[in-house]
Amino acid sequence: MTGIGATRASNAATVALQGVRKEYESGVVAVHGVDLTVNAGEFVVLVGPSGCGKSTTLRMVAGLESITAGTLTIDGRVVNDVPPSDRDIAMVFQSYALYPHMSVRDNMAFALKLRKRPAAEIAERVSAAASTLGLATMLDRTPRQLSGGQRQRVAIGRAIVREPSVFLFDEPLSNLDAALRSEMRRELATLHRRLGATMLYVTHDQVEAMTLGDRIVVMHEGRVRQVDSPGELYDHPHDTFVAGFLGSPPMNLLPGALIQRDGRWFAQLADAPALEIPLPEQLTEVALRSRASSIIVGVRPEHLVARPMQPDEPPGESLAATVELAEPLGHEQLLHLRAGAMSFTVRGAPGVRPAVGSTVSVRMSLERLHLFDAASGVSLRA
Repeated sequence: MTGIGATRASNAATVALQGVRKEYESGVVAVHGVDLTVNAGEFVVLVGPSGCGKSTTLRMVAGLESITAGTLTIDGRVVNDVPPSDRDIAMVFQSYALYPHMSVRDNMAFALKLRKRPAAEIAERVSAAASTLGLATMLDRTPRQLSGGQRQRVAIGRAIVREPSVFLFDEPLSNLDAALRSEMRRELATLHRRLGATMLYVTHDQVEAMTLGDRIVVMHEGRVRQVDSPGELYDHPHDTFVAGFLGSPPMNLLPGALIQRDGRWFAQLADAPALEIPLPEQLTEVALRSRASSIIVGVRPEHLVARPMQPDEPPGESLAATVELAEPLGHEQLLHLRAGAMSFTVRGAPGVRPAVGSTVSVRMSLERLHLFDAASGVSLRA
């Protein structure tokens, strides 16, 4: 791809938010002082539940929402009061926002024509973008002759031809079915590698976040809860919100307490006091530093093993639980279990399917346990 692909890496910009806040006239605070730096050429995803402030943050970067407080810079230039058209950004929305009466070619070229770019340059940029996005044979079609995925490619192509320093995506795959979303995720990842562009992407879909982002920004109630690589977020969540939000099914969060006996530390579950979980060395050090009277024990479903209860099961080494639901998913199965007032999920291989109502023995992978302060929700490792 000439033209676009050859210049993108040098054109990519750094985006920096310092204490960026959004408060509406009604007094509602949508975003509480976000600090975030998106490095040049980086793909950063904002993720969180509805109303967490992720789209508002993106719209402030785009200039579609005013900034109440804080500083926003793009490539070192403060742009708080700079109009969207002068920020050198391109935005792709959830709705394709294509002109229905125009061809794909004219839709992609429209912004360049408004800027009165030479016809030869427009043709070259549109051709290069269409080739990259697999639209070269569709340039003379109108949007109604395209599938949903093809329309979204046109919307992305319209952004690419502008050669902006920053691409902004606001839930661009929400309107697609599951198969198309998966296909478009791969295409976006490939596109980012080809262009080397700075991309800031908003989604509520954790699969999109985990598969696309170099780094992920997890937001909740207008605040950033954690910024990290997908692997670090999954393996070392900073708090119970992040632990419970990322992962499908989410991490099991079980109330308990830290106890010490005979020089060793144990995690004791509130609803299974007979089970004392011996802490591995790294968590023993955490327990020694902690002043938490109550804790939350976190363990992901794949780090639990359920097996039929044996009559000679040693007491205190496993948890007896009742099967409430078994979900066979082909390559795996999910067991939804209950022990007293405690519910949790186990992910396992598609082997023997325990009967609903039967009792199973559950063991935990001690090296993969997480401990959180019950009062603050913050990881004791932090």
